[in-house]
Amino acid sequence: MNQFFSAASGFGRRLRAHGFALSLAVWTGGCVLSAEGDLPDVEVTQRDIEIPAAPPEADGTDILLAVSFEQKPPRAGINRDAFSDVHVTRVFLSAQSGVSELSFLKSLRVLATTAEAEAAGFAPIEIGNYQQPAGGGGGTFIELISDPPIDVTELWRSKRVKFTLEVFGRLPPVAWTANIGINLGATLSYDL
Repeated sequence: MNQFFSAASGFGRRLRAHGFALSLAVWTGGCVLSAEGDLPDVEVTQRDIEIPAAPPEADGTDILLAVSFEQKPPRAGINRDAFSDVHVTRVFLSAQSGVSELSFLKSLRVLATTAEAEAAGFAPIEIGNYQQPAGGGGGTFIELISDPPIDVTELWRSKRVKFTLEVFGRLPPVAWTANIGINLGATLSYDL
């Protein structure tokens, strides 16, 4: 019996393994197999963001205040490079304490960036923009739908994302807190 192809031959096993790999490559067209899946709605919430009181010199006039916070993108243990597309679909602001409603807000912007983007001189990405409707607004909740969704893929792949909340209007003379929520959709891609 020819030991070149026998089961006892180590060389024969290696030859069969290489032959199988070659056959698989030919069968798949020499391409790498990949898989893709969607995460249609992921909500990330930063709770109890403290917005300072309007300074005394504001004296009931419209002013702009900016509050920043950082978050590590929650990727649920998934490699950051697996996120081939991440987009913001909705942003909301919910008053929690210090104010009973948000009618004093004439505008609200939510910006996102990273330390790397700032160092490279890139402007932050606006992920939410609210303008008070004619006749005023009210309630404790502001919802901003992103249509079309806003691409934040590169930000999501970073170690930390810096968010800035810009509030404008006749801000209250007391500090107040709010929750900010961001709804994201994502596509994951894996090479097998």
